[in-house]
Amino acid sequence: MRSSRLRITVALAAAMTGVALATLGAQQLPEGPQALPPSPSRTLLICGTPDVMATTRGVRPLVAPSVGQPLWFTQQPSILTPDYAGAVTLSNFVVSGDVPTIRFQSAAPLNEGDIETWTRTATQLINGQLVSVLNPVWGGDALERVLRSYSFGWDKPRIEWGEVLPGETLPGGGSLIFLRLSPRNLQTSAVVQLSGDVQYSSNIVNLRIPGYGGSRLGDDQDDYDAATVAAMFYEHFEDSYDALAIVPHDDHLASYTAFHSIIKNEVSGIGQPLMDDSAAFGSTGRLKAYEVYLDGSVNDNVTSSHETAHQWGHYFDWAALTGLVRAGSQATFHSPLWATDETFMAGLLVPTRRLAVVDGAWQVVRTPRLARFHPFMRYAMGILPAGSVPEVTLFDEQGQFGGIAEPAAGTPTVGATRTATVFNVIGMLGERQGPVPTDWQRATIVVTRDRLLTQAEMDYWTFFARRIEDPFQSGVATRQGIPSFDLSTDRAIDLVTTIRPKVAAPLVSVLDVNYPALDATSWRGLTFDAPIRTSYASGERVTISGRVTATDRADFSQVVLIFSPDSGLPGEVLQTAATVSPAGTFVLSFQFEAQHIGTHALSAYLFWPGAPNQIPRGTVTPIVVAATP
Repeated sequence: MRSSRLRITVALAAAMTGVALATLGAQQLPEGPQALPPSPSRTLLICGTPDVMATTRGVRPLVAPSVGQPLWFTQQPSILTPDYAGAVTLSNFVVSGDVPTIRFQSAAPLNEGDIETWTRTATQLINGQLVSVLNPVWGGDALERVLRSYSFGWDKPRIEWGEVLPGETLPGGGSLIFLRLSPRNLQTSAVVQLSGDVQYSSNIVNLRIPGYGGSRLGDDQDDYDAATVAAMFYEHFEDSYDALAIVPHDDHLASYTAFHSIIKNEVSGIGQPLMDDSAAFGSTGRLKAYEVYLDGSVNDNVTSSHETAHQWGHYFDWAALTGLVRAGSQATFHSPLWATDETFMAGLLVPTRRLAVVDGAWQVVRTPRLARFHPFMRYAMGILPAGSVPEVTLFDEQGQFGGIAEPAAGTPTVGATRTATVFNVIGMLGERQGPVPTDWQRATIVVTRDRLLTQAEMDYWTFFARRIEDPFQSGVATRQGIPSFDLSTDRAIDLVTTIRPKVAAPLVSVLDVNYPALDATSWRGLTFDAPIRTSYASGERVTISGRVTATDRADFSQVVLIFSPDSGLPGEVLQTAATVSPAGTFVLSFQFEAQHIGTHALSAYLFWPGAPNQIPRGTVTPIVVAATP
């Protein structure tokens, strides 16, 4: 059974009037026009772990690929930058079957509702089956439209490009395409090449395996050939990792975004059998899992934490325990709809949402703090004793909210409830027994098929592998309040991504991954005079200057910056505006106050005399305003 689609909708900003100013002396917007928030941005998490577990147990039949199923492509340029103005190509875009044309809807079409049609450029045979090859190309204006519509940043180094619509698929039911994108000022990483097929940095390994992924025709998780990747890895690197995170550098498309495959389980009482298949992957007993991450999702806090946590859960059988009729995405191996804490392992609600009693009735509320793993998950990990796990309320109507993973705060629940405790679980499975981790060692392996990664590509993957481990214990939270794996466990388990070669000492990383500045060209149509800091303190006075570089008009008169926290999280919107000089320059001066403490998106707008409502010229995240030390 193919995994169902779970879309995590992340609102970038609440509606803003654009006329209320938070700083004295700033230029006020003309009467009428408003600074409109960017479009909602989607981060897609479709977990394939249940499918790989069903395949391992021999209960999931392999499904032949459907005609028109997108399989993979090569992004060109390999890493986009926000100021890039050239062509964007999805090179050698392979789809299954005899498909002369295929439809595509851009994330930011030129006209609302536009659907493009790609035309096939070639056909070929893979394992005797016909596939079609397409090579769609866009001009630089397409990237500009996307960057004006969606955010990106250190917490989201990719952008949604659009949706492939095979056959008669309607928008919303196709395959989302994400492209790697990063600020231009990525820090340089030291790289050591061990052979023509192997190189590494402080936090990633790059293996070249000729033809890797090129025989893939469907959703079979074995297509990523983890045993071959692991064997090649262990030739050069220590057998000291709990998990190998395999990342195909070509962009592979499947019914899942990522999955976690358990190789060794030493923990009883969590609903998983004891097992040890580590030898089949070249490990002498340390390796516990391998993971595959598509779409660059290994860099997302939600996806990375979700898949890592699948080593321990969520495998409690709530149907057998309570008679609950499950619903939601891959319900068997994900959390039920319950209250009151948020969960990273849900089959429905995302970590930014939880259920609570408000005015005597259950409803959806915004997770009021940085999200944490649910107490039941922390019990399965071994980091929370049974006596500290609170009773949960389970909702009989598991499929409510219309399948929306992030319903609006205030949405009421429907149906009856029942309760359960961890001692119900212990009565069925026995008490949790086994090792309790204090760290989780993960090797990130980026696999290419026809070349080693360039220095710029190594810099990209290294920076974000380093950042996801939260080495300085800052939490590296997203604007939506999703922190690192470490903080989500209340720092009980430390995710470590250091690469340890057999023949040399690990490379020492000096990367500033907490709050690095953003390149001055990270917003389309404006160039700032210096990189924009991403960390400030309340009470701090800030001056930002730059020039307008947009060429769609010659009469820009005002620049507006808006710092906005995610809806429902701490922090007030701060807006500041400045007049554009005849030479196209501007200077903004403003001050952060205590009410602005929080994690923001920074949107930049341009106005002209008589301008209508405007969408931003770019939105970048996260910008942190902290309490004064």
